[in-house]
Amino acid sequence: RKSPKGFIVDVSIADLTSIVPMGSELDRKAEEIAFSTYRDGVATIPMLPREISEGTGSLMPEEEHETMTISIPVSQEGEIGKPKIFKSRLKSSRKLNYAWVDEALGDAAKPYHSQLVKLNAIAEKLLRGRQAKGALAIYDIMAGWASTEEGILYQIPTGQRHRANIIIQEFMILANMLGAEYMIDH
Repeated sequence: RKSPKGFIVDVSIADLTSIVPMGSELDRKAEEIAFSTYRDGVATIPMLPREISEGTGSLMPEEEHETMTISIPVSQEGEIGKPKIFKSRLKSSRKLNYAWVDEALGDAAKPYHSQLVKLNAIAEKLLRGRQAKGALAIYDIMAGWASTEEGILYQIPTGQRHRANIIIQEFMILANMLGAEYMIDH
């Protein structure tokens, strides 16, 4: 959403503490795994069992969920302000897929067009900023090349070249980085 200096971007994730109690066997196993691994064209390796990561713990449309939200101020130039992190409740209005987002970016008549265009522009600035700081982060839709989380270059299959990937990738990286900084400070 617009703010006096640019935008506020809210990134929300399901608050899984009611599903996975702290200290439980599932919590300990998730702590060992540490993170989910997402790979284009290769199976995702989830930190939690799929029935949680893709089911009860997923922000499905029209269902209200307990969430953790990081509210991030972003200037017109793409500079990041001080975030706010808080518990929230979220009712997702719709589940989007990568191809639909790409269509909506190019069609002003589609729902969420203006929001997605703004998010896409910010995500591109975030990616260029990370690259300028030395991140080995490649996602070139036109040429069809990308790098994995481990920095390995691979060719993106034609049907999987979506700008939505960059939007999700950059805001999740930003949310994780700001969340980690918050935890260090507190």
